[in-house]
Amino acid sequence: MKTLLILFFSLLSIFFTWQIYGLYSTNKTKEVGSEIIGIKKGVFFKKYKKYRKAFVDINSMTSANNKFRVLANYIFGGNQDSSQIAMTSPVIYQLGSSSTFSFVMPDSWIDKTMPTPNDKDIKFETITNQYVAVIEFGGFAKEEICIRKHLEMKKVLAELNIKTNDDFSVAVYQPPYQLLNRKNEIWIELTQEQVYSLF
Repeated sequence: MKTLLILFFSLLSIFFTWQIYGLYSTNKTKEVGSEIIGIKKGVFFKKYKKYRKAFVDINSMTSANNKFRVLANYIFGGNQDSSQIAMTSPVIYQLGSSSTFSFVMPDSWIDKTMPTPNDKDIKFETITNQYVAVIEFGGFAKEEICIRKHLEMKKVLAELNIKTNDDFSVAVYQPPYQLLNRKNEIWIELTQEQVYSLF
């Protein structure tokens, strides 16, 4: 019995040490910069001035699980230059008429030619002056939760007389092994005119 208790508390200690390390390493990961234009009914309205993403096509959030390794391999040197590229948060699932899974590239790569990927499925896109409505939520970004949150935000936007389609994005800020202090966001892309009509 005593041996089991020692083993249990040892495993518990390892778990909490790993989670504290996860919190520390996540805090060191640079986030893509944004400007908060305003808040209405619990929805943030943000502008992303410019960022570049490496992405792969997906069918659903679940199908993106196998694609994580493809993008991770690319930034860890799986490219024709063997270049190491720093991790930036969040990772982005774009869902709807065209579904993709993306890693955001560091700012230092925005105006440079990206190293050619070893995997031909990886593509790049530079996003400029993107306006989004945003809600935050904790825990793990399971697909059914994300769909529910998206519908909740669509309802709020409709109350604000903003028309939207069914496309949305899920931004995930923590790695899968981090259980504590998780942050996710639902993004609905809007036009500049829609956002500034509210403020």
